[in-house]
Amino acid sequence: MGDMEIPDELIDQLLGEYQGPEQLTGPDGLINQLRRRLIERAAGVELEQHLGYSPGGEPPEGQPNRRNGTTSKTLRTQDGPVTVELPRDRDASFEPRIVPKHGRSFDGFDEQILALYVVVYLDAMQVAIRDQQVVRKKAVYVAVGVTLEGERDCLGLWIEKSEGARFWTSVLTDLRNRGVKDVLFVCTDGLSGFPEAIDAVFPLSVNQTCIVHLVRQSLRYLSWKERKSCASELRRIYTAADADAARQVLDELSQAWANSRTRTAALAVWDRAWERVIPFLAFPEEIRRIIYTTNSVESLHMQVRKTIKTRGHFPNDDAALRLIWLAITRAKTTWRTCYNWTQAMAVLRIHFGDRIPDNT
Repeated sequence: MGDMEIPDELIDQLLGEYQGPEQLTGPDGLINQLRRRLIERAAGVELEQHLGYSPGGEPPEGQPNRRNGTTSKTLRTQDGPVTVELPRDRDASFEPRIVPKHGRSFDGFDEQILALYVVVYLDAMQVAIRDQQVVRKKAVYVAVGVTLEGERDCLGLWIEKSEGARFWTSVLTDLRNRGVKDVLFVCTDGLSGFPEAIDAVFPLSVNQTCIVHLVRQSLRYLSWKERKSCASELRRIYTAADADAARQVLDELSQAWANSRTRTAALAVWDRAWERVIPFLAFPEEIRRIIYTTNSVESLHMQVRKTIKTRGHFPNDDAALRLIWLAITRAKTTWRTCYNWTQAMAVLRIHFGDRIPDNT
């Protein structure tokens, strides 16, 4: 089949009155429609080979196994989720090769995602989805990666009932299985258990807690009158020259605020997360700017929410994934580009030269 050429007439028929690339890409584009039909047809041929007879034909003598309808499965692809109908057999002995059992991504027509990412930002957003006749808030997990060219890209979407480190472990494992071999930095919101999940899958990665999340968490303990002045003091921590200088500032504030229960509680947020606060302080400003916050993911979330805010809730997980992916593909491109990337890349080579390919 490798030398077979698809006739131009067939391509013209598929394209119809072609008006632009939006007809081809995205969850409902032509490419995903072709994926769905090819996967379903290929799975049908595989089942025919497994059973030994074609649909409507006579089964071999002594062959008790039969076709048993289809089952729906939603697969992740580079153009968004696609739902396919895969054939089943009665005794459940059929294992399709085109989409293995328990597989949730389809790489047969897609390139593997890049082996190395400079930064992977991990965050989740809450979405209302109907589940067993009840509308519930579910967590949509989002992973955004920064390539060696300084471009941000959404690496995938996953849905779970709530955000938790255990599920993030499965997300990271999925990324590794899809081709991510190394990540220099992983930036998270500081969820409990995150460091262990990252260390288990990408042990060489620098785990950085989002500084903006920490500032927000600490300011919750303070009154509105205190927040502005205290935020200015907290800024001295994360703009310090290095980890030792930051620790000195934290100790100074602890002494100065010792008589205030609310300010002491605010500083405790930083003290508890200290080992995940300081990693970025070992790097110069060009790198700090990239890894100190997950705001790029939150910026993407904001654009997604503008698209889905008119919907009260989604009827199911698949509908949510489809619309969110479509919103991401149509989002403003400003969130994708990293500022001053050439200079940042030069600094990254100094610190991680043995892990960055020479041809980048």
